[in-house]
Amino acid sequence: MKRVTISSKRQTREYISNQHQENDLHSRMVKSKCIDYRNNSEIIELGNGYSKIIAKDRLKIVK
Repeated sequence: MKRVTISSKRQTREYISNQHQENDLHSRMVKSKCIDYRNNSEIIELGNGYSKIIAKDRLKIVK
């Protein structure tokens, strides 16, 4: 006889393309301890159409 198993969490095309759909962006940022750029950044124009964003305080993380 052939054994048939049914998984409770089927991996759909939507789940495979975005595996973080159950978590919101803020909780992922807190978990990764990334730098908080809100009111903590300087924009430097490079003069060739590009710009660079630099954090003023690199120790300020998202809480």
